[in-house]
Amino acid sequence: MKILRILFLSALVTCIGCSSSETENPDITNMEGQNEMEMDDSGESDDAEDSDDTEGSRVFGAGIRVTNQAQIDSIGFFGYTRLQGGLIIDGRDNENPIRDLTPFRTLTQLDAGLNIVDTRYLKSLDGLENLNLIGGIQVIGNDSLESIDALRGLTQINTIRRRVTLTPFNFFRNPRLESLSGFRNVTFIDTVSVSIGANSSLTSLNGLENLVTCFGISVNSNENLRSLSGLENVERIEADFTVSNNSLLESLDVGKLETLGRFLTIQDNPEITSLEGLNSISRLESDLDVQNHAIIRNERLNDFCGIQEALKNSDTTNLMIRIFSNAANPTVEQIVNDNCN
Repeated sequence: MKILRILFLSALVTCIGCSSSETENPDITNMEGQNEMEMDDSGESDDAEDSDDTEGSRVFGAGIRVTNQAQIDSIGFFGYTRLQGGLIIDGRDNENPIRDLTPFRTLTQLDAGLNIVDTRYLKSLDGLENLNLIGGIQVIGNDSLESIDALRGLTQINTIRRRVTLTPFNFFRNPRLESLSGFRNVTFIDTVSVSIGANSSLTSLNGLENLVTCFGISVNSNENLRSLSGLENVERIEADFTVSNNSLLESLDVGKLETLGRFLTIQDNPEITSLEGLNSISRLESDLDVQNHAIIRNERLNDFCGIQEALKNSDTTNLMIRIFSNAANPTVEQIVNDNCN
């Protein structure tokens, strides 16, 4: 029976890790640990064993890529509870487009990432309610997706495959997505790099309140985003913090952020008037060869007091920070000496 399942799946599903120029998506971060399913000529695979893990659970020993609704419907027949890899839902098959994920309702765990890309008709993630652990998430280019509330069962975003050192958390080009509240029950998020961009209906980042430490945060080109509410409990960013091209963003709500490992970039946010919200950053790094800090082209920004303490605690001799084309453009010396607004 196990061999029959593997034969069926090998014929049905494009395995993650198999090369195909037609299915590559340059927007998807390459997550190691997903490319485990390799079939030989007979259709059998030691890497993709189908097994019963514990009573009532069924494990498939690889990741899976699906490209149309028929594949999803057929895979649902097997009732897998865990994939020892990731799940890529790639919606670029227009002949039988993906509309419904309910056949995946038995899934509780993905050892690698959940990737949902380029679907045209998928409105919700209904069917994924029982997922409680995934190894990262990328939701990119889904024209009709309105809600991710079905992810409310998630409690952990944690890379199980130890070859993976960075857990992606990427949301790009989902024009109807209004909220990230599906993550409200997540209590553990591993070393994650957060990128949220070009989601034109998103108004806040509510749902990310349990995010405390991450590798980097990038919030770019969300035209209706008014607040960073949702990031208020972030205390440490290992690398860069970038907020740019958010045309309605009015405030920087990261009041607990103390440690910033690399660069601060606040750029092209026309409604921001103050850097209040960055007050807790302890210092800005200097002597970084690759890039520098930048606060530029925020046309109403005239209050820089939010970074005064960070500058006072920094090595300003070697600090490289660009400040220009804002409503006010004080020097580092002026900010430090209380001439910051």
